[in-house]
Amino acid sequence: MMSLFRGALLLVCVAAAGLVVPAGPASATPAVQPPTMIKSFSPTTIALGDTTELFLQVSNPNAQGTLTGVGFVDELPAGLVAAPFTDNDFCDGGVLTITATKISLTGGTLTPGVPCDLGVQLQGTTLGVKANTATATSTNGGTGSPATASLKVGGVPIISKAFVSPTIALGASTALTFTLVNFNAVPLTGAAFTDTLPPGLAVASPNGLSNTCGGTATAAAGGGSIALTGGTIPASSNCVLSVNVRGTSAGFWSNTTSQLTTAEGLTGSPSTASLTVVAPPTLTKEFGPSTVKVGETTRLTFRLTNPNPTTPLSRITFADPLPFGLAVAANPSVSNNCGGVPSVGPFSLAVAYANASLPGNTSCTFSVNLTATSAGVKNNTTTIVASSGGTGRPATASMTVIP
Repeated sequence: MMSLFRGALLLVCVAAAGLVVPAGPASATPAVQPPTMIKSFSPTTIALGDTTELFLQVSNPNAQGTLTGVGFVDELPAGLVAAPFTDNDFCDGGVLTITATKISLTGGTLTPGVPCDLGVQLQGTTLGVKANTATATSTNGGTGSPATASLKVGGVPIISKAFVSPTIALGASTALTFTLVNFNAVPLTGAAFTDTLPPGLAVASPNGLSNTCGGTATAAAGGGSIALTGGTIPASSNCVLSVNVRGTSAGFWSNTTSQLTTAEGLTGSPSTASLTVVAPPTLTKEFGPSTVKVGETTRLTFRLTNPNPTTPLSRITFADPLPFGLAVAANPSVSNNCGGVPSVGPFSLAVAYANASLPGNTSCTFSVNLTATSAGVKNNTTTIVASSGGTGRPATASMTVIP
């Protein structure tokens, strides 16, 4: 109790003496934020020689307090030109100066919630993508973050591609054409693209390369890529590059180019085309039984198969010259589910088949009776197999005739 009384008495004495008791620490003053800037073009794409509006807005992000000495310098990119103009009372007393190549502000004032807006007409004088960046500053807030907007001057080029024949036989070739289109009233230079062929295609030999785009076109025979560098696409026109490609593996092959680039910075989207490479039919044959006596009969069966999953084959044709000692039986008892036109006859020395058709991923058979006329091992090989899918390999089978 005595210590409490002494403490209270001390406070009374201090107050009576007119002394000031220090207060607690004062709250910190919020830092002043720099001005913010946003900018945009409208429209964002124009033709060469047309105009667009560059919109700039400078704002004070602080909840309270005025920004002073507000300014910015916007150096216009090459190929954008403004009409000169001066305003001595922009942004509450600032000086706005617009020249052909630069927009600048000095000495502006910004109160919270009252942005400073500016729209400037610009003309596109060269082709390309124009990136435009500026940063707002102030005396008491410092430097803000850069603001960027982009404008595209000129129409983008187009690359299109096509296989002259959308379907080819395995081992056959077709022309692959690339058409480069320029919608602008001036040429596009430095045109370049690459095209990596899928694994089932290769540049044919000879490659048949032709090029109206200038520059350097490359397509090595047997290789897997085609390229153009340094080409020129004529004004308001097109040019064409063509090369022969060969089907090296059966299948459906989709092929996409790179982007089409130009020295003016205008870029065309990739282009895709597809080619179906069709495999020829396979042919097998067998004798049953494979051993007979002279004068007895065996049955020769041919099996045709279409190895393509979905592509039908037509015009399937082959012949089978019989070896000495075998002939078509007097009663050939032909069996056929391949369609087309089988060709056999009593005592004929050959069997032939023409114009069979097969849907994708199917097989068919053709059978005929043969008579053994002499002893020995009879090796029998067909001709090659012609078809809409190219040429297939011959089929071979052997049988033995005993005396």
